[in-house]
Amino acid sequence: MSGQDLAPDTPVAPGTRFNDRYEVLEEIGRGGMGIVYLGRDVRLDRKVAIKVLPEAFSTDDEIIARFDREARAMAALDHPNVVPVYDTGRQGCFNYFVMKFLEGRTVADRLEDLRADKAEPYTVEEVRQVVMQACRGLGHAHKKGMVHRDVKPGNIMVGPEGHVSIMDFGIVKAPVGGEALTRTGIVFGTPEYMAPEQAQGEGDPRPESDLYSLGVVAYEMLTGDPPFDGSTPFSLVIKHIKEPPPPLIERRADLDEGFQDVIFTALAKDPGERFPDAEAMRVALEALARPPAPGNRASLPPSMITGEMLRQSGGAEIPTRGTGDHRIVHTSSPPARAAHPPTPAPRPTESKRRRPPPPVAVVRNAPRRAPDEGLAVLEDRAGHYRRLPTRAAEAEQHARQQWMLIALSVVVALALVAAGIALFGAPTPPPPEAPGDP
Repeated sequence: MSGQDLAPDTPVAPGTRFNDRYEVLEEIGRGGMGIVYLGRDVRLDRKVAIKVLPEAFSTDDEIIARFDREARAMAALDHPNVVPVYDTGRQGCFNYFVMKFLEGRTVADRLEDLRADKAEPYTVEEVRQVVMQACRGLGHAHKKGMVHRDVKPGNIMVGPEGHVSIMDFGIVKAPVGGEALTRTGIVFGTPEYMAPEQAQGEGDPRPESDLYSLGVVAYEMLTGDPPFDGSTPFSLVIKHIKEPPPPLIERRADLDEGFQDVIFTALAKDPGERFPDAEAMRVALEALARPPAPGNRASLPPSMITGEMLRQSGGAEIPTRGTGDHRIVHTSSPPARAAHPPTPAPRPTESKRRRPPPPVAVVRNAPRRAPDEGLAVLEDRAGHYRRLPTRAAEAEQHARQQWMLIALSVVVALALVAAGIALFGAPTPPPPEAPGDP
């Protein structure tokens, strides 16, 4: 079958060669936009992955165009965490493109084995490493103007050495050749991992939707199950839109609140309350491996970390996306320990001792919000922190001040009354009149 055109009713059988170069060995996967085969590049004598569009779509011009655009989109992404494309072509009724063959297993494969008691659960560190690398790949795609829209365990490949690759850009949203890859008003994605705004078809796809899906993947890797389930796709999507995810720390005793805060920031219902980009999410995850800085910042969500805390931990605070919006960038690794502990410096006197930084500060303005509609952090009497829109926070602080003034006025009035009684004594009532007095 070498070099010949394939008839429409002929399956892609082992031994088939595309372009007299890529030999099909066996099927290794299926997806909505094609079948993936293990193949061999006979010229370079190396394994490759060949993605073939099914025969059923061979006469659908729109599907063929989408398939071709997927190949071009992936070829435009030159990044270690995105599977590279080598070649593309058409033979007979089959459209195909050739990718690097990746050794390893998808996250979905391991989760399936976990549910069958054939694999150990992911460790927290494994999840952190996988998600950080996925952030790198997605961040590169986002900088190229592409949104994956179908981030899920089956599209994340983990190699034997832990290297992560993002796969299957079949429903990517990106400008390619001046055209959009998808049509407005059509919902694409997998319901279990779909962001609320993606499920509702709100405007153009955005990078924050990919971060939400990645947060769902991380949640499932940590617990073995997605945060939401439903008997129908509709009921599942409604939960993504309406319900908060169940707490992670109740299901993983080895998970700290800092990690949960990162995942829940990615899972925020409002895209403006998520991380501003994939790099910000990656840096927040990277910071979890460092020792906590003074002020116990490890117990705070990444968006609540102040600039002073960041500087004390070896990082730098830089603005992103508008006034007041900041992200964390560590400029150097933690200092290495000396062979011999240094002589401790004399303790400063009380008058020269610096006060520790406050644990809470006004935080970033959320993307796509007006400057006066940012987020603020308030501490209640129990020491708990709450994030509120700036206007709501100002109103609450104003109400607190009013009540404090009223309470202070009452205390002052009572104090004045008490002082008057002590100074002049209580007024003596007149003696009662005797009977018979005129």
